[in-house]
This record gives sequence, structure tokens and C-alpha cells, in this order.
Amino acid sequence: MVRRIRWFERFSRRRWAGLLEQRWFLRLVGLIVIALSVAAALAPPFSGLDTIPALGAVVVALGIILDDVLILGMGVLIGAGGVALILTVGALVVRFIRGLF
Repeated sequence: MVRRIRWFERFSRRRWAGLLEQRWFLRLVGLIVIALSVAAALAPPFSGLDTIPALGAVVVALGIILDDVLILGMGVLIGAGGVALILTVGALVVRFIRGLF
């Protein structure tokens, strides 16, 4: 984990850091982190699907810490992919269970 964080530190620069000083943007980021946390909490238990939205939230936090909106955007994309995966797998499981009855 430390190796990955060091990679982010080397890759990061202060990109669009002015956005991180805007209150509306910080509120939006807060809503994104809340949404990723709820998605991770509502993921099917013992499926491993909760790790992807949680990883997205961690990368969003790194983007805030490093003042890099590009890294923050990467975290949003990772988290959104995790939420999409949870919804897709959940829909497949529901369809399979309905097919049994």
C-alpha cells in the first residue's frame, strides 16, 4: 500500500488546486465520498465488491491531501466503476433468483 501511495505522490502536482478551495466543490466531494461509503456498505457481504468503491474513496482522499483534482477524478472514476459493478452483479443475482421460482 505504501508503494502505491508513493507512486501517487510522485505522479501528483497541484492541478486545479483552486477548486479545492471552493466551498461548493468541497461539498460536492463530500457527497461523493458519502455515496461511495454507502455503496461499499450496501455491497453484498463476503463478495469482495465493497473494496472497489472504498478504494475510490481512498483515492479521492489522496487527491484532496495532495491538492490534485486529476487524482481526485481518478478516485471518482474508480468508485463509479465499483458502484456500476455492484449494481450489475446485484441485478444478475436478482434475475437468477427470480428464474428459479
